[in-house]
Formats: sequence, structure tokens, C-alpha cells
Amino acid sequence: MFYQLIRMSAPDGRCKPFSCYADGIGRGDGVGVVLLQRLSDVQPAQRIYATVRGGSMNHGARAAALLLLAFKRMSWPQLLQIKSLMSNVTGPERGMETIWKCRYYSKFLINGICLA
Repeated sequence: MFYQLIRMSAPDGRCKPFSCYADGIGRGDGVGVVLLQRLSDVQPAQRIYATVRGGSMNHGARAAALLLLAFKRMSWPQLLQIKSLMSNVTGPERGMETIWKCRYYSKFLINGICLA
């Protein structure tokens, strides 16, 4: 009900990310789990699938939208250390802006990967 009042919910209840027809979010139930372990605690028989070398949070509850890229606050050395970008958007106005920024800045990345 709250999402409908603030016009954040899609009228048809369906989420259409990266679509020009995106008109809000569609609520659902689910779960995602990532189990992390310190590298120093890994046993010899355990398989390492990935290593997290760093992380960042872009939204600190002060942005105009939930997910906006923070490239303007980053210096060139910081930008050059980024290996990939991931974008997750729910609407066309901010969404397309985010996707185009992701694609533009991916030209300057080490691997040039933009997951948008």
C-alpha cells in the first residue's frame, strides 16, 4: 500500500528493469545468501570460489534516487581501479541515466565491463 501511495509500485505489479516501459517496482518474496569466510580461516580441503578484495556502498540515504553512480566524487586513480560496474534500476528516468553513465565510464575501466 505504501509503494502505491508514493507511486513507486508498477500499476501491473511487474518489474521491468532497463525497459523503456519500466513504470515502478513489483514486489515479491525471495532470499539471497552469500556466505563469506576470512581467507585465513579456509581449510585445505575447502574450495575458494571468489575473493572479495574491496567493496563500496553508493547510497547513503542522501541521494536523489536509490541507486545513482558516485563517479563525480572519485579521483582518476580510484576510477582506474574499478574492474566492473553493476547497475540495478527500476524506472526509465534515473535508470537510463545510470545505464548510460555505466557504459560511458566502462571505457576507462581495466576490463571495460559494464553489467547494465
